[in-house]
Amino acid sequence: LVCGGAKKSGGFGPPPPPPPPPSPDQVKKNKAADKFDAMAAQGLPVYEVFVRLTGDADTPTGKCQWFPVGPMSVDEDNMIHPAIRGAKKDIDKAAYKMYPSLRIAQGRKLEYGYRSKAERKLSEAEIKAGGDPFQNVKLVPPKPDGEASPKEDNPFVNAMNSFENFFTSRGR
Repeated sequence: LVCGGAKKSGGFGPPPPPPPPPSPDQVKKNKAADKFDAMAAQGLPVYEVFVRLTGDADTPTGKCQWFPVGPMSVDEDNMIHPAIRGAKKDIDKAAYKMYPSLRIAQGRKLEYGYRSKAERKLSEAEIKAGGDPFQNVKLVPPKPDGEASPKEDNPFVNAMNSFENFFTSRGR
């Protein structure tokens, strides 16, 4: 009851339908994002993952610009290379969705890099003075013979997908 015995109105029209249940893919991504958050909260190493086009470019470094794709956490520092290599398909998907211009580079592939989230980044003033904001991004080398592939349920991949979806699904 509201004021003086009047019943509270339900508004105009029927109530909206409940939101649809999350898709299996979304459930998997949410689970992975939760796992990433837990790993980061435990203090496990967190890295920023980058992509760039292969080949030479007309830049001070002679290489193409790095593009940030998302965060990744691994159990130990020595696991970052295999984790990124194992997530290439998902990293590519995220990179092309976030940076569509990467798709138009005919015949060029992506290469992958990373840096620790804890590493110092250049200030805006240092960048304006000519500093390279990606100077500390390390290139992921090709897979050595005999290296085992990381398991399919890669927490980084799932967290990265969640990160990517946060930015690419806004306004829909």
